[in-house]
Amino acid sequence: MFKIEHINYSYGSLRVINDISLDIKEGEFVSIIGPSGSGKTTLLKMLGGLLSPSKGSIAIKGGSLDLAVKRRDFGFVFQNPVLLPWRTVLQNIQLPLEIIGKKAPVNKSKKFLEIFGLEGFGDYYPAALSGGMKQRVAIARALVFNPDILLMDEPFGALDELIRERLNLELLKIWEQTGKTIIFITHSISEAVFLSNRVVVLSERPASIVNVREIDLPYPRTTKIKQSSEYFKHITWLREQLKES
Repeated sequence: MFKIEHINYSYGSLRVINDISLDIKEGEFVSIIGPSGSGKTTLLKMLGGLLSPSKGSIAIKGGSLDLAVKRRDFGFVFQNPVLLPWRTVLQNIQLPLEIIGKKAPVNKSKKFLEIFGLEGFGDYYPAALSGGMKQRVAIARALVFNPDILLMDEPFGALDELIRERLNLELLKIWEQTGKTIIFITHSISEAVFLSNRVVVLSERPASIVNVREIDLPYPRTTKIKQSSEYFKHITWLREQLKES
């Protein structure tokens, strides 16, 4: 799905990304962790075509990143759900379809309400929603036009632990049902282990890849897996990698 070769990025004289190369397979769930300010968000923006590498190249499905952008291969979810306050939940979910000029039956958008546990809230405005509900709307909006790739930048970072855990389970269910490629940035090592096939560890800025960890825990994953020795072994290993970064 992704072939990333020797990419660099600088803001003026400040180098943020330093010689990163990585292959990501179709249908993988890959998490990226690293110290605060290391360049994780910059890397995600480059993968989604929002920024262009200063050096190096990114190919999607064997073609150019520009072509992937034109095909609308990407759905984005950020830590701040950025819902339009004057639009209802259903209208916010439908927004990408309107932007690309694609008409879809209202019942398709309503299906997303059901998938994300938002039945009965389609006519509500964002001000009436909890933080977790707003983030569910943001994920539904990112998926409504059926992109192949979902890019997520700390989408659950501002939520309390119980809501975060519930949304982790919902996200895994959607990933298992759709087979989409997900690239997920998080500060939480345990969240990365729980969700991912692989975890990429970045160094301090300028970010380079310290190591990549295969997470061989079985799917479907439930919260019971968090009691296993294998789960803690992955967390311990990743924590040591971060210390050395």
